[in-house]
Amino acid sequence: MSAATTAYPPIFVGGTGRSGTTILGHLIGAHPQVYCIPVELKFHSAAVGLPGVVRGDVELPAFLERMDYWWFHTLRNGAERGIRGVWQSKREEFDRMLESFEAGFGRDREQAARTLLAETLATALRRSGKPQLVEQTPTNVEEAVFLRRLYPECKVVHIRRDGRDVAASVTEQPWGPDDAERAVRSWAERLAACEEQMREIGDGLTIDFESLFTEREETYERLLSYLELEDAPEIRAYLEREVNLERANIGRWKQHAEAEEIDRLVSAARSS
Repeated sequence: MSAATTAYPPIFVGGTGRSGTTILGHLIGAHPQVYCIPVELKFHSAAVGLPGVVRGDVELPAFLERMDYWWFHTLRNGAERGIRGVWQSKREEFDRMLESFEAGFGRDREQAARTLLAETLATALRRSGKPQLVEQTPTNVEEAVFLRRLYPECKVVHIRRDGRDVAASVTEQPWGPDDAERAVRSWAERLAACEEQMREIGDGLTIDFESLFTEREETYERLLSYLELEDAPEIRAYLEREVNLERANIGRWKQHAEAEEIDRLVSAARSS
């Protein structure tokens, strides 16, 4: 396989965080042609990952050290996370790819990044047995321009959600800000970055999270059309089983302890 291509263009789903990237990634991955990578790779679109080291914002040793964390780590609640599942715990193969990246970085850092990402995606595809994949790290859209430089043919889908529900959800996460003001500020800043990136690439697709549930058929058809995928019984079955209003948590912010403050802050952010 070429270092810059896959059999079909990879699909990158992203958003502000807590915006529906997981459900959208799994919906797309229900298609018989597409494999949804079950973990967020992170390294390819995090600011301290490939984008940062290619731009010179992150030193190479710091990036390589961070890759150890992304390979495997344990969250505060005991949950295990990491991209080692893509390699079925074969760290030696991953280390060889990192060594090749490091060796080529001084000659052409963007090409080295392109090769590392391409080989990672190729590994996932080879073990899935499917021709196409979707990756669901939220920061994908915040680095859409960078990803397009590495993969000019890739598809980018931005899922956008009501900022009040995002902020309410983020404050309940162990990794997020625990007060409404910081949660709303983070959502607004990330949304602005996502929208700027989508304008710059010009041909991505933006979907509102709520429309997956309230305008399901129209949104589903837009999604398949953009991804150039045929309708399939498997993805229809997932849509019927998993994408329903009972699971949507639309309006969850109204039950939050800081509901009035969240509503006020999001309204102010929208009007600014």
